[in-house]
Amino acid sequence: MSLKGKQNIFTVVHWDVNSRGIGTYGKYYKIYAYTTDEQGRLAENRSVVDNGAMNGMDGYQEGEASSFPYKTAGAVKSLFKCNETKCK
Repeated sequence: MSLKGKQNIFTVVHWDVNSRGIGTYGKYYKIYAYTTDEQGRLAENRSVVDNGAMNGMDGYQEGEASSFPYKTAGAVKSLFKCNETKCK
C-alpha cells in the first residue's frame, strides 16, 4: 500500500495475553509498516509504528472489555485510505 507516495508493507501481529490476576486477557495487537530507505533497504515506517492507534488489546484490560479495531489487513488498509482522503 502506498503512503505519502512510498510503497509500504504492513504486518499485523498479535500475542496471547493471560494476566487474569489483574483482569487482563485476550490478544495484544501491534501493526508494523516497512518501506525502503535511501539505499533501498527495508526500514520501519516510524510514523506508523509510533502511532498509538497501531497497538491495543482485544479482550479485557484490567477488567474492562477492550476491542482493537485493526485486526485484519483490510481494516488497516481502510484506516489509511480513509486518512488520506480525510473521511470519517
